[in-house]
Amino acid sequence: MSILEGIRILDLTHAMAGPFATMWLGDMGAEIIKIERPGQGDPTRAYGPFVNGESTYFATLNRNKKYVSIDLKKEEGRNLLLRLVEKSDVILNNFRPGVMKKLGLDYETVRAANPKIVYACISGFGQEGPYAERPCYDIVGQAMGGIMSITGWPDGEPDRVGASIGDVVAGMTACVGILSALFDARKTGEGQIVDVSLVDSVVALALQDYSCWFGGGDSPARMGNQYRAWVPYGTYKAKDRYYIIGAGTDQQFRRFSEQVIKMPELCEDARFADTPSRVRNRTVLDKIINDWAAEKKAEDICAALRAADVPFGMINDISMIEASPQTAARRMIVTEDHPVIGKLKMINCPIRFPGTDEQDSPNPTRDIGADNETVLSMILGLSNEDATAYVRQGILYER
Repeated sequence: MSILEGIRILDLTHAMAGPFATMWLGDMGAEIIKIERPGQGDPTRAYGPFVNGESTYFATLNRNKKYVSIDLKKEEGRNLLLRLVEKSDVILNNFRPGVMKKLGLDYETVRAANPKIVYACISGFGQEGPYAERPCYDIVGQAMGGIMSITGWPDGEPDRVGASIGDVVAGMTACVGILSALFDARKTGEGQIVDVSLVDSVVALALQDYSCWFGGGDSPARMGNQYRAWVPYGTYKAKDRYYIIGAGTDQQFRRFSEQVIKMPELCEDARFADTPSRVRNRTVLDKIINDWAAEKKAEDICAALRAADVPFGMINDISMIEASPQTAARRMIVTEDHPVIGKLKMINCPIRFPGTDEQDSPNPTRDIGADNETVLSMILGLSNEDATAYVRQGILYER
Protein backbone atom coordinates (compact mmCIF):
# COMPACT_ATOMS: atom_id res chain seq x y z
CA MET A 1 0.00 0.00 0.00
CA SER A 2 1.14 3.58 -0.58
CA ILE A 3 -0.29 5.47 2.41
CA LEU A 4 3.20 6.57 3.53
CA GLU A 5 4.70 6.98 0.07
CA GLY A 6 7.23 9.81 0.10
CA ILE A 7 8.38 9.17 3.69
CA ARG A 8 12.01 8.07 3.92
CA ILE A 9 13.20 6.30 7.06
CA LEU A 10 16.78 5.42 7.95
CA ASP A 11 16.57 2.17 9.87
CA LEU A 12 19.51 1.57 12.21
CA THR A 13 17.69 -1.18 14.11
CA HIS A 14 18.35 -4.85 14.77
CA ALA A 15 16.73 -7.82 16.53
CA MET A 16 12.93 -7.49 16.77
CA ALA A 17 11.35 -4.32 18.24
CA GLY A 18 12.96 -1.86 15.83
CA PRO A 19 12.69 -4.00 12.69
CA PHE A 20 9.05 -4.70 13.56
CA ALA A 21 8.34 -0.95 13.60
CA THR A 22 10.03 -0.31 10.25
CA MET A 23 8.42 -3.43 8.78
CA TRP A 24 4.96 -2.00 9.44
CA LEU A 25 5.97 1.44 8.17
CA GLY A 26 7.42 -0.17 5.05
CA ASP A 27 4.27 -2.23 4.59
CA MET A 28 2.34 1.05 4.52
CA GLY A 29 4.54 2.50 1.81
CA ALA A 30 7.40 4.29 3.54
CA GLU A 31 10.83 3.92 1.98
CA ILE A 32 12.92 2.02 4.53
CA ILE A 33 16.70 2.10 4.17
CA LYS A 34 18.17 -0.47 6.53
CA ILE A 35 21.66 0.55 7.61
CA GLU A 36 23.65 -2.47 8.76
CA ARG A 37 27.09 -2.80 10.23
CA PRO A 38 29.73 -4.10 7.82
CA GLY A 39 30.30 -7.83 7.79
CA GLN A 40 27.81 -9.08 10.33
CA GLY A 41 24.76 -7.00 9.60
CA ASP A 42 21.65 -7.46 11.72
CA PRO A 43 22.43 -10.36 14.12
CA THR A 44 19.06 -11.93 13.33
CA ARG A 45 20.42 -12.92 9.93
CA ALA A 46 21.97 -15.75 11.96
CA TYR A 47 18.74 -16.71 13.79
CA GLY A 48 16.93 -19.87 12.77
CA PRO A 49 14.92 -21.43 11.35
CA PHE A 50 16.72 -21.50 8.01
CA VAL A 51 15.55 -22.40 4.52
CA ASN A 52 18.30 -22.84 1.94
CA GLY A 53 20.66 -21.19 4.41
CA GLU A 54 18.53 -18.04 4.79
CA SER A 55 16.90 -17.01 8.07
CA THR A 56 13.12 -16.90 7.85
CA TYR A 57 13.16 -14.93 11.13
CA PHE A 58 15.16 -12.15 9.46
CA ALA A 59 13.27 -12.38 6.19
CA THR A 60 9.90 -11.96 7.88
CA LEU A 61 10.85 -8.88 9.94
CA ASN A 62 12.78 -7.10 7.21
CA ARG A 63 10.62 -7.22 4.13
CA ASN A 64 10.03 -4.07 2.05
CA LYS A 65 13.41 -2.53 2.87
CA LYS A 66 16.54 -1.44 1.02
CA TYR A 67 19.94 -2.58 2.26
CA VAL A 68 22.93 -0.33 2.81
CA SER A 69 25.97 -1.22 4.90
CA ILE A 70 28.00 1.68 6.33
CA ASP A 71 30.78 1.56 8.90
CA LEU A 72 29.51 4.20 11.32
CA LYS A 73 32.61 3.92 13.48
CA LYS A 74 34.57 5.68 10.76
CA GLU A 75 34.23 9.42 10.26
CA GLU A 76 33.56 9.11 6.55
CA GLY A 77 30.86 6.56 7.27
CA ARG A 78 29.21 8.88 9.75
CA ASN A 79 29.41 11.77 7.29
CA LEU A 80 27.84 9.59 4.61
CA LEU A 81 24.94 8.78 6.94
CA LEU A 82 24.47 12.48 7.79
CA ARG A 83 24.18 13.20 4.08
CA LEU A 84 21.38 10.64 3.96
CA VAL A 85 19.81 12.29 7.03
CA GLU A 86 19.60 15.57 5.08
CA LYS A 87 17.26 13.88 2.61
CA SER A 88 15.26 11.72 5.05
CA ASP A 89 12.30 12.18 7.36
CA VAL A 90 13.06 9.73 10.17
CA ILE A 91 16.07 8.01 11.69
CA LEU A 92 15.27 5.11 14.04
CA ASN A 93 17.67 3.17 16.25
CA ASN A 94 17.29 0.63 19.03
CA PHE A 95 20.75 0.84 20.51
CA ARG A 96 21.26 1.26 24.22
CA PRO A 97 21.21 4.91 25.29
CA GLY A 98 24.61 6.47 24.72
CA VAL A 99 25.62 4.39 21.70
CA MET A 100 24.45 6.94 19.14
CA LYS A 101 26.38 9.67 20.95
CA LYS A 102 29.54 7.54 20.90
CA LEU A 103 29.06 7.16 17.15
CA GLY A 104 28.81 10.92 16.80
CA LEU A 105 25.15 10.64 15.83
CA ASP A 106 23.42 12.15 18.87
CA TYR A 107 20.25 14.17 18.35
CA GLU A 108 21.92 17.56 18.20
CA THR A 109 24.37 16.40 15.52
CA VAL A 110 21.64 14.78 13.44
CA ARG A 111 19.31 17.74 13.92
CA ALA A 112 22.02 20.08 12.65
CA ALA A 113 21.98 18.13 9.40
CA ASN A 114 18.18 18.21 9.16
CA PRO A 115 16.03 20.23 11.62
CA LYS A 116 12.88 18.40 10.45
CA ILE A 117 14.25 14.94 11.23
CA VAL A 118 12.24 12.70 13.56
CA TYR A 119 14.86 11.06 15.78
CA ALA A 120 13.26 7.90 17.12
CA CYS A 121 14.79 5.62 19.74
CA ILE A 122 13.62 2.27 21.08
CA SER A 123 15.41 0.90 24.13
CA GLY A 124 14.73 -1.38 27.05
CA PHE A 125 14.16 1.30 29.67
CA GLY A 126 14.10 4.57 27.73
CA GLN A 127 16.62 7.37 27.37
CA GLU A 128 16.45 8.48 30.99
CA GLY A 129 16.03 7.05 34.47
CA PRO A 130 18.28 4.95 36.74
CA TYR A 131 17.92 1.82 34.58
CA ALA A 132 18.40 3.50 31.20
CA GLU A 133 21.73 1.87 30.38
CA ARG A 134 20.75 -1.66 31.42
CA PRO A 135 20.48 -4.36 28.76
CA CYS A 136 16.97 -5.62 28.13
CA TYR A 137 15.21 -8.38 26.25
CA ASP A 138 11.52 -9.13 25.77
CA ILE A 139 11.32 -11.35 28.84
CA VAL A 140 12.84 -8.61 31.02
CA GLY A 141 10.23 -6.18 29.76
CA GLN A 142 7.42 -8.65 30.41
CA ALA A 143 8.72 -9.26 33.93
CA MET A 144 9.34 -5.66 34.94
CA GLY A 145 6.28 -4.33 33.13
CA GLY A 146 3.97 -6.47 35.26
CA ILE A 147 2.53 -8.76 32.59
CA MET A 148 4.18 -11.93 33.91
CA SER A 149 2.68 -11.43 37.36
CA ILE A 150 -0.83 -11.80 35.90
CA THR A 151 -0.03 -14.48 33.31
CA GLY A 152 -0.26 -18.15 34.27
CA TRP A 153 -2.26 -20.30 36.64
CA PRO A 154 -2.93 -19.40 40.28
CA ASP A 155 -0.87 -22.31 41.64
CA GLY A 156 1.92 -21.98 39.07
CA GLU A 157 4.89 -19.72 38.50
CA PRO A 158 4.60 -16.43 36.60
CA ASP A 159 4.57 -17.09 32.86
CA ARG A 160 5.99 -15.19 29.93
CA VAL A 161 3.35 -14.54 27.27
CA GLY A 162 4.24 -16.94 24.46
CA ALA A 163 4.58 -14.27 21.78
CA SER A 164 7.28 -11.62 22.21
CA ILE A 165 4.70 -8.98 23.10
CA GLY A 166 7.25 -6.68 24.73
CA ASP A 167 9.20 -6.34 21.50
CA VAL A 168 6.06 -6.18 19.37
CA VAL A 169 4.24 -3.57 21.44
CA ALA A 170 7.41 -1.46 21.63
CA GLY A 171 7.55 -1.58 17.83
CA MET A 172 3.88 -0.63 17.59
CA THR A 173 4.38 2.20 20.08
CA ALA A 174 7.32 3.48 18.04
CA CYS A 175 5.12 3.49 14.92
CA VAL A 176 2.54 5.66 16.67
CA GLY A 177 5.23 7.99 18.00
CA ILE A 178 6.97 8.33 14.65
CA LEU A 179 3.77 9.05 12.75
CA SER A 180 2.67 11.58 15.38
CA ALA A 181 6.03 13.34 15.22
CA LEU A 182 5.91 13.37 11.41
CA PHE A 183 2.47 14.98 11.56
CA ASP A 184 3.79 17.62 13.94
CA ALA A 185 6.87 18.24 11.77
CA ARG A 186 4.64 18.90 8.78
CA LYS A 187 2.88 21.63 10.82
CA THR A 188 5.85 23.19 12.59
CA GLY A 189 8.81 22.49 10.32
CA GLU A 190 10.65 21.02 13.31
CA GLY A 191 11.43 17.42 14.12
CA GLN A 192 11.83 15.97 17.60
CA ILE A 193 12.96 12.98 19.62
CA VAL A 194 10.63 9.99 19.97
CA ASP A 195 11.66 7.99 23.04
CA VAL A 196 10.09 4.53 23.38
CA SER A 197 10.83 2.12 26.21
CA LEU A 198 10.08 -1.59 25.93
CA VAL A 199 9.25 -1.76 29.65
CA ASP A 200 7.00 1.32 29.44
CA SER A 201 5.18 -0.24 26.50
CA VAL A 202 4.49 -3.41 28.51
CA VAL A 203 3.35 -1.35 31.51
CA ALA A 204 0.87 0.37 29.18
CA LEU A 205 -0.61 -3.03 28.31
CA ALA A 206 -1.47 -3.60 31.95
CA LEU A 207 -3.57 -0.46 32.36
CA GLN A 208 -6.77 -2.33 33.17
CA ASP A 209 -5.09 -4.52 35.76
CA TYR A 210 -3.43 -1.47 37.28
CA SER A 211 -6.82 0.20 37.57
CA CYS A 212 -8.09 -2.89 39.43
CA TRP A 213 -5.21 -2.60 41.88
CA PHE A 214 -5.65 1.16 42.25
CA GLY A 215 -9.40 0.85 42.77
CA GLY A 216 -9.42 -2.26 44.95
CA GLY A 217 -6.14 -2.16 46.79
CA ASP A 218 -5.07 -5.73 45.94
CA SER A 219 -2.50 -6.53 43.28
CA PRO A 220 -4.26 -8.66 40.62
CA ALA A 221 -3.38 -12.35 40.84
CA ARG A 222 -2.86 -14.90 38.11
CA MET A 223 -6.15 -16.42 37.00
CA GLY A 224 -5.17 -18.65 34.11
CA ASN A 225 -7.60 -17.97 31.25
CA GLN A 226 -10.31 -16.53 33.45
CA TYR A 227 -11.21 -12.86 33.60
CA ARG A 228 -11.84 -11.13 36.88
CA ALA A 229 -14.72 -9.01 35.58
CA TRP A 230 -16.90 -11.56 33.74
CA VAL A 231 -18.17 -15.14 33.97
CA PRO A 232 -18.48 -17.28 31.88
CA TYR A 233 -15.34 -16.00 30.21
CA GLY A 234 -12.36 -18.21 29.48
CA THR A 235 -11.42 -21.74 28.47
CA TYR A 236 -13.95 -24.57 28.78
CA LYS A 237 -13.54 -28.29 28.08
CA ALA A 238 -15.70 -30.20 25.64
CA LYS A 239 -15.49 -33.92 24.90
CA ASP A 240 -12.81 -33.53 22.28
CA ARG A 241 -11.05 -30.18 22.78
CA TYR A 242 -11.03 -26.85 24.54
CA TYR A 243 -13.02 -23.86 23.34
CA ILE A 244 -13.65 -20.28 24.48
CA ILE A 245 -16.76 -18.58 25.84
CA GLY A 246 -16.86 -14.81 26.33
CA ALA A 247 -20.25 -13.84 27.77
CA GLY A 248 -19.58 -10.28 28.90
CA THR A 249 -23.11 -8.96 29.44
CA ASP A 250 -26.26 -10.06 31.24
CA GLN A 251 -28.03 -10.29 27.87
CA GLN A 252 -25.36 -12.62 26.50
CA PHE A 253 -25.54 -14.79 29.62
CA ARG A 254 -29.31 -15.03 29.28
CA ARG A 255 -29.03 -16.16 25.67
CA PHE A 256 -26.32 -18.61 26.70
CA SER A 257 -28.51 -20.05 29.47
CA GLU A 258 -31.71 -20.23 27.46
CA GLN A 259 -30.50 -21.12 23.96
CA VAL A 260 -27.17 -22.89 24.40
CA ILE A 261 -27.07 -24.75 27.68
CA LYS A 262 -30.90 -24.96 27.87
CA MET A 263 -30.97 -24.02 31.56
CA PRO A 264 -33.06 -20.83 31.72
CA GLU A 265 -33.35 -21.28 35.48
CA LEU A 266 -29.75 -20.11 35.83
CA CYS A 267 -30.86 -16.56 35.07
CA GLU A 268 -33.29 -16.69 37.98
CA ASP A 269 -30.72 -18.13 40.38
CA ALA A 270 -29.52 -15.38 42.73
CA ARG A 271 -25.97 -16.71 42.42
CA PHE A 272 -25.94 -15.93 38.68
CA ALA A 273 -28.50 -13.16 38.33
CA ASP A 274 -26.00 -10.45 37.38
CA THR A 275 -22.34 -10.01 36.58
CA PRO A 276 -21.08 -9.36 40.14
CA SER A 277 -22.96 -12.42 41.37
CA ARG A 278 -21.54 -14.63 38.65
CA VAL A 279 -18.03 -13.40 39.43
CA ARG A 280 -18.47 -14.29 43.11
CA ASN A 281 -19.75 -17.75 42.16
CA ARG A 282 -17.53 -18.45 39.18
CA THR A 283 -16.35 -21.86 40.45
CA VAL A 284 -19.90 -23.17 40.73
CA LEU A 285 -20.97 -21.78 37.34
CA ASP A 286 -17.87 -23.01 35.54
CA LYS A 287 -18.47 -26.52 36.91
CA ILE A 288 -22.05 -26.47 35.65
CA ILE A 289 -20.85 -25.50 32.17
CA ASN A 290 -18.03 -28.06 32.03
CA ASP A 291 -20.31 -30.85 33.30
CA TRP A 292 -22.83 -29.95 30.59
CA ALA A 293 -20.14 -29.93 27.90
CA ALA A 294 -18.33 -33.10 28.97
CA GLU A 295 -20.03 -35.35 26.39
CA LYS A 296 -20.45 -32.78 23.64
CA LYS A 297 -18.14 -31.93 20.78
CA ALA A 298 -16.62 -28.47 20.79
CA GLU A 299 -17.76 -27.90 17.21
CA ASP A 300 -21.40 -28.51 18.17
CA ILE A 301 -21.11 -26.25 21.21
CA CYS A 302 -19.60 -23.47 19.13
CA ALA A 303 -22.38 -23.82 16.57
CA ALA A 304 -24.93 -23.28 19.35
CA LEU A 305 -22.97 -20.31 20.68
CA ARG A 306 -22.89 -18.82 17.19
CA ALA A 307 -26.65 -19.27 16.79
CA ALA A 308 -27.21 -17.54 20.13
CA ASP A 309 -24.82 -14.68 19.22
CA VAL A 310 -22.59 -15.34 22.21
CA PRO A 311 -18.87 -14.63 21.69
CA PHE A 312 -16.92 -17.88 21.28
CA GLY A 313 -13.92 -19.35 19.57
CA MET A 314 -11.88 -22.47 18.99
CA ILE A 315 -8.28 -22.36 20.15
CA ASN A 316 -6.15 -22.38 17.04
CA ASP A 317 -2.51 -23.32 17.09
CA ILE A 318 -0.15 -21.46 14.78
CA SER A 319 -0.47 -24.09 12.06
CA MET A 320 -4.24 -23.50 11.88
CA ILE A 321 -4.14 -19.75 11.28
CA GLU A 322 -3.87 -19.87 7.50
CA ALA A 323 -6.79 -22.30 7.19
CA SER A 324 -9.18 -19.88 8.90
CA PRO A 325 -11.61 -18.47 6.32
CA GLN A 326 -11.64 -15.17 8.23
CA THR A 327 -7.86 -14.94 8.09
CA ALA A 328 -8.00 -15.62 4.36
CA ALA A 329 -10.73 -13.03 3.81
CA ARG A 330 -8.64 -10.42 5.63
CA ARG A 331 -5.50 -11.35 3.66
CA MET A 332 -3.54 -11.83 6.87
CA ILE A 333 -1.17 -14.33 5.27
CA VAL A 334 0.88 -13.11 2.31
CA THR A 335 3.37 -15.00 0.18
CA GLU A 336 6.71 -13.51 -0.73
CA ASP A 337 8.84 -14.69 -3.64
CA HIS A 338 12.22 -14.79 -1.93
CA PRO A 339 15.18 -15.33 -4.27
CA VAL A 340 16.82 -17.86 -1.92
CA ILE A 341 14.06 -19.20 0.34
CA GLY A 342 11.47 -19.48 -2.42
CA LYS A 343 7.80 -19.11 -1.52
CA LEU A 344 7.79 -17.61 1.99
CA LYS A 345 4.50 -17.22 3.83
CA MET A 346 4.33 -14.50 6.45
CA ILE A 347 1.83 -12.57 8.53
CA ASN A 348 0.62 -9.39 6.85
CA CYS A 349 0.26 -5.94 8.40
CA PRO A 350 -3.19 -5.96 10.06
CA ILE A 351 -4.05 -2.34 9.21
CA ARG A 352 -6.47 -1.96 6.31
CA PHE A 353 -7.24 1.13 4.21
CA PRO A 354 -10.21 0.11 2.05
CA GLY A 355 -9.94 1.53 -1.45
CA THR A 356 -6.16 1.82 -1.28
CA ASP A 357 -3.88 -0.39 -3.31
CA GLU A 358 -2.40 -3.28 -1.36
CA GLN A 359 0.84 -5.10 -1.98
CA ASP A 360 0.15 -8.79 -2.50
CA SER A 361 3.79 -9.92 -2.40
CA PRO A 362 6.24 -8.00 -0.19
CA ASN A 363 9.68 -7.11 -1.47
CA PRO A 364 12.13 -9.71 -0.13
CA THR A 365 15.21 -9.22 2.00
CA ARG A 366 18.58 -8.90 0.32
CA ASP A 367 22.23 -9.33 1.21
CA ILE A 368 24.12 -6.87 3.39
CA GLY A 369 24.84 -3.75 1.35
CA ALA A 370 22.98 -5.05 -1.70
CA ASP A 371 21.46 -1.63 -2.41
CA ASN A 372 24.51 0.50 -1.67
CA GLU A 373 25.00 1.81 -5.20
CA THR A 374 21.29 2.16 -5.98
CA VAL A 375 20.44 4.07 -2.80
CA LEU A 376 23.51 6.29 -2.76
CA SER A 377 23.13 7.12 -6.43
CA MET A 378 19.42 7.82 -6.17
CA ILE A 379 19.57 9.92 -3.00
CA LEU A 380 23.05 11.43 -2.96
CA GLY A 381 23.96 11.35 -6.63
CA LEU A 382 27.08 9.23 -6.04
CA SER A 383 28.55 7.51 -9.04
CA ASN A 384 29.43 3.83 -9.11
CA GLU A 385 33.06 4.89 -8.97
CA ASP A 386 32.42 6.86 -5.77
CA ALA A 387 30.67 3.87 -4.20
CA THR A 388 33.50 1.58 -5.25
CA ALA A 389 35.99 3.93 -3.64
CA TYR A 390 33.99 3.81 -0.40
CA VAL A 391 34.08 0.02 -0.55
CA ARG A 392 37.87 0.05 -1.00
CA GLN A 393 38.20 2.36 2.02
CA GLY A 394 36.08 0.04 4.14
CA ILE A 395 33.32 2.63 4.55
CA LEU A 396 30.76 0.59 2.61
CA TYR A 397 30.48 -3.16 2.70
CA GLU A 398 29.05 -5.60 0.21
CA ARG A 399 28.67 -9.32 0.79
